[in-house]
Amino acid sequence: MKKQKFSDYYLGFDIGTNSVGWCVTDLDYNVLRFNKKDMWGSRLFEEAKTAAERRVQRNSRRRLKRRKWRLNLLEEIFSNEILKIDSNFFRRLKESSLWLEDKSSKEKFTLFNDDNYKDYDFYKQYPTIFHLRNELIKNPEKKDIRLVYLAIHSIFKSRGHFLFEGQNLKEIKNFETLYNNLIAFLEDNGINKIIDKDNLEKLEKIVCDSKKGLKDKEKEFKEIFNSDKQLVAIFKLSVGSSVSLNDLFDTDEYKKGEVEKEKISFREQIYEDDKPIYYSILGEKIELLDIAKSFYDFMVLNNILADSNYISEAKVKLYEEHKKDLKNLKYIIRKYNKGNYDKLFKDKNENKNNYSAYIGLNKEKGKKEVVEKSRLKIDDLIKVIKGYLPKPERIEEKDKTVFNEILSKIELKTILPKQRISDNGTLPYQIHEVELEKILENQSKYYDFLNYEENGVSTKDKLLKTFKFRIPYYVGPLNSYHKDKGGNSWIVRKEEGKILPWNFEQKVDIEKSAEEFIKRMTNKCTYLNGEDVIPKDSFLYSEYVILNELNKVQVNDEFLNEENKRKIIDELFKENKKVSEKKFKEYLLVNQIATGTIELKGIKDSFNSNYVSYIKFKDIFGEKLNLDIYKEISEKSILWKCLYGDDKKIFEKKIKNEYGDILNKDEIKKINTFKFNTWGRLSEKLLTGIEFINFETGECYSSVMEALRRTNYNLMELLSSKFNLQESIDNENKDISQFSYRDLVEESYVSPSLKRAILQTLKIYEEIKKITGRVPKKVFIEMARGGDETMKNKKIPARQEQLKKLYDSCGNDIANFSIDIKEMKSSLSSYDNNSLRQKKLYLYYLQFGKCMYTGKEIDLDRLLQNNDTYDIDHIYPRSKVIKDDSFDNLVLVLKNENAEKSNEYPVKKEIQEKMKSFWRFLKEKNFISDEKYKRLTGKDDFELRGFMARQLVNVRQTTKEVGKILQQIEPEIKIVYSKAEIASSFREMFDFIKVRELNDTHHAKDAYLNIVAGNVYNTKFTEKPYRYLQEIKENYDVKKIYNYDIKKAWDKENSLEIVKKNMKKNTVNITRFIKEEKGQLFDLNPIKKGETSNEIISIKPKVYNGKDDKLNEKYGYYKSLNPAYFLYVEHKEKNKRIKSFERVNLVDVNNIKDEKSLVKYLIENKKLVEPRVIKKVYKRQVILINDYPYSIVALDSNKLMDFENLKPLFLENKYEKILKNVIKFLEDNQGKSEENYKFIYLKKKDRYEKNETLESVKDRYNLEFNEMYDKFLEKLDSKDYKNYMNNKKYQELLDVKEKFIKLNLFDKAFTLKSFLDLFNRKTMADFSKVGLTKYLGKIQKISSNVLSKNELYLLEESVTGLFVKKIKL
Repeated sequence: MKKQKFSDYYLGFDIGTNSVGWCVTDLDYNVLRFNKKDMWGSRLFEEAKTAAERRVQRNSRRRLKRRKWRLNLLEEIFSNEILKIDSNFFRRLKESSLWLEDKSSKEKFTLFNDDNYKDYDFYKQYPTIFHLRNELIKNPEKKDIRLVYLAIHSIFKSRGHFLFEGQNLKEIKNFETLYNNLIAFLEDNGINKIIDKDNLEKLEKIVCDSKKGLKDKEKEFKEIFNSDKQLVAIFKLSVGSSVSLNDLFDTDEYKKGEVEKEKISFREQIYEDDKPIYYSILGEKIELLDIAKSFYDFMVLNNILADSNYISEAKVKLYEEHKKDLKNLKYIIRKYNKGNYDKLFKDKNENKNNYSAYIGLNKEKGKKEVVEKSRLKIDDLIKVIKGYLPKPERIEEKDKTVFNEILSKIELKTILPKQRISDNGTLPYQIHEVELEKILENQSKYYDFLNYEENGVSTKDKLLKTFKFRIPYYVGPLNSYHKDKGGNSWIVRKEEGKILPWNFEQKVDIEKSAEEFIKRMTNKCTYLNGEDVIPKDSFLYSEYVILNELNKVQVNDEFLNEENKRKIIDELFKENKKVSEKKFKEYLLVNQIATGTIELKGIKDSFNSNYVSYIKFKDIFGEKLNLDIYKEISEKSILWKCLYGDDKKIFEKKIKNEYGDILNKDEIKKINTFKFNTWGRLSEKLLTGIEFINFETGECYSSVMEALRRTNYNLMELLSSKFNLQESIDNENKDISQFSYRDLVEESYVSPSLKRAILQTLKIYEEIKKITGRVPKKVFIEMARGGDETMKNKKIPARQEQLKKLYDSCGNDIANFSIDIKEMKSSLSSYDNNSLRQKKLYLYYLQFGKCMYTGKEIDLDRLLQNNDTYDIDHIYPRSKVIKDDSFDNLVLVLKNENAEKSNEYPVKKEIQEKMKSFWRFLKEKNFISDEKYKRLTGKDDFELRGFMARQLVNVRQTTKEVGKILQQIEPEIKIVYSKAEIASSFREMFDFIKVRELNDTHHAKDAYLNIVAGNVYNTKFTEKPYRYLQEIKENYDVKKIYNYDIKKAWDKENSLEIVKKNMKKNTVNITRFIKEEKGQLFDLNPIKKGETSNEIISIKPKVYNGKDDKLNEKYGYYKSLNPAYFLYVEHKEKNKRIKSFERVNLVDVNNIKDEKSLVKYLIENKKLVEPRVIKKVYKRQVILINDYPYSIVALDSNKLMDFENLKPLFLENKYEKILKNVIKFLEDNQGKSEENYKFIYLKKKDRYEKNETLESVKDRYNLEFNEMYDKFLEKLDSKDYKNYMNNKKYQELLDVKEKFIKLNLFDKAFTLKSFLDLFNRKTMADFSKVGLTKYLGKIQKISSNVLSKNELYLLEESVTGLFVKKIKL
């Protein structure tokens, strides 16, 4: 078959966070065809998640792993001593999670099983671990070593935060230190605040007073600081109040809706979790938050310790207090409200709202049960208790003291205090460290092993060092096994051996590790992905550099031959550290390579390359260097020197281990003095491991080095099209579009969600290039704003609150403009935030109800009635700039004023003179921005032209990144950055409607319009925007750009017709990015023990050694297993061969290595007989059932399947318009009553036509909505949908048509939007408004066995959809 030939073409992209639209046209904007398909498409995929979620999981995993490591070290240190008195102690602890019958020791008790001391004795003596710790601190007598171990285990397990690392407890508990930090910060940042030092004690008292509420504290701060707003805010934050960033930094730049978080409270949020968000807002100024947090931690610490010296002592007091409160409360309730006693303290059904729910435990018949529900907070418990307390007048005299104590504790919220509270997280490690030191000091008098020293470190010190040990982030993972394999480890050691907390500095070169941490991203081969580079001074790399230079040297216009080059390297470079031009000429003459006058080309003064490393090793080894083993030693030495930097100890150890039997001491010593620390750009594999041929001569080379030795080409020439080296490299890289592209994309500065989109774009580009056999003439790129996390989390400003705040800040200046602020406020309160989304209404309130050009009052009723009196004007006229609908460019004015202003800029001088003081007032009070004020008061159109030029030239960084990557792959390519506004105004101008909700073809059509409009603007403006804008005439109009011919870009006679013809087409190729699913294996919440027939993962304790069956009935299980992919399988059932779909779960994927293990999996896990795999099917892959396209989204363990519909719905232009209206109507009228519905009125065709009235617009909407329902019915019954599973719903929906006609407009719009869902992917529609189900049409629970009786095909599509393989199942 003859290959299709392509001439010049344009390629357009519309890149979003979950889609890429693409299009290929000729230079006249006709969409090209290939393989009987139009060359445009929409590529769809799921938005990539950020790494944050995985990072949180990974950090938790590491934290737990390191905690376990610490505890294992503790066990190792104590084991010999404990095993002397209790050989089963550690086994009992490890098997504590097992049922008695599963324990190897068959001992009932977990901790103590002595004849005279069991677990119950221990808990009686020490009700909580803090009781034990307190006893060991206070009592210097000898204690059972097991008790010492348990106390230290508790300290090691939860050791507190490390924010004050290196400081001692005395410094942390010093209020003055914190105060000085604050003063230093304020001074460093030029904030001049006078804080009287005499107030220090007073301040500390207020901060730490647990009996005062936040409001009382705020009042006292105001007194101390003379109501200084900023200082009050700092200390309010320090005691746990919620404070705005604006108050904290005495500014107004952190406005609600403009920053992700505009407030902060240490009490209501976990600061460490939110810190990255605040850092993105504040930058270095976040230091003030850290200082305030240290005050807050100081307060919490003081409140927890109260008058105790140790945390354990404080916790024991809390326990006793809780016990006493509980006793008193029970006494009062039992005596005065006995009927409700059980409800408050015992009742299981009440446990959502009683004491059991508060402590998370319920005791019945002496048996404790954990309360599963979320625990009750103290505030809620207090409400409950108040409800059960008797009235004060009923209390007998003798009980009044107890009753009043309960009441006062309720008031202060200190009743029934808990030991385990979230504030424990604010305790620094030093709090626990002092306890550890004291316990060790007390017990080391009796236990000699605690004083035993090894390498100058006592066991006691080992324990203290282990407790405080943290791996610095710049050292990274300690396991360096994967380091040279490209893994995530960069640690540099001082010596080999096990790293322990007490030998860390001895084993790890902390400085070098920090260096590696910085350097680690740089060392990969320039051409071969994932291959490590070799040292620049290695013999191989040195020879490459020399040959690369020598091959281009000409002696009397002739290149050097292979023999001469070898001699020059051996006799000149291997003998001289620097080869000068003079020395080179002498050598050529002496060795008769040239005679007479020598003229050299390709060398100036001296060679840049050298063989210094060879010469250095030759000085040590002499002629032995000709032996392979000595070459190997030299190469390895250079590599190790590069890896270990200046660390001679570790180098010496390494070389002795490897070659100690060959090298003598003197040789090792000399080698160790060498310094090699630079890396090359290429890998060994690139230089020695890739075969290729010369197309012209047919000569074959076994490697790059061989070619460099035999020819006079340099590496760049070997990579040219004369040779197939580049092709061989591409093959090595497997799929270049997947790997080297990935590297380029990974290095780019864009969010993860856009990285996936860019990779898909590059794959499409590759396929188009392959099909056409050439590079596009121009590539047009337009990229969505999405994926920007700060944008994503931005809230839409609550306009009503914003306006109220602005009105409150107006002050007396308002009197100059005859504004009734009270009237404005009361009028504003009758509109909610949804209503204020109307631009005209929002502008009305921003302008105090005045026309911006005359200052005249605007009649609000007339404004909302859609009459002809008022207009929204664009300050920079729409005819002069490419669409700027931001509030900076909009004003509300009288219509005749706007007509007078016409399309001119600047605003008329007389308007400016009259209104300037009002505009200035609005600017000063933040009702308009500086930019808007500048536009209103501009003196000439120079500013306008500058704005236009910036509009055309400015491209967001993320969009540029795509172009940059394309240019790295194809340096000659011409990239044009299209603007969304250009394509969007083109759509508006020529009435090309976009209804995103209808189908996914709009991505491809946007890409097409990016080519058309992008090329017009690129040709007309962007190539030389500033020059063009200087030359343009006064009356230019961007709207009229398409009215004229533009050479090579727009033919006013034909181009529009071509565009219209293409935009009508429904031939867009929609493809989906499908892959084997990865990620979470199952629902991470463990389910309590029990039976289940579903697919589950039983929980198997690590120390369990019994049988694996029915573990779920003992230890619980995980459910909701996630599938990796599906299989279509033929197998035997009741002596018949049948076919069915099967699910392969993510959790099983690693066990399936090949066809054999897959069959084994189907037999053992799925219980299939004689299975034969027909095809692997991915989630969301196209599957044709009776020639209709679906995709599988779920398959449960009962082989019941859920599907998505993949057939796009197409509508004529008229119905697209109605549908757009339906969606807009739904958005605008959510929660509104019928009399307040908002409509879009028809524009008058000329000034003689009458305005549409409210009644006529309602009639029109009703009529159009009814027509839309009919259209959907017609579509569902059409031949396109005859094989659609939901086609059978047609009669049902026809029967309720009359009900639909009687609905109000909002319910009609809701039902139509639902009807559209029936045609979309989700297939499910809510028809409850017409008396049918909410879930009509959901294609689910379809039996796999029944399905296999239909005609089934699987489609395998290329990234563009231009290549499709149809596979019969």
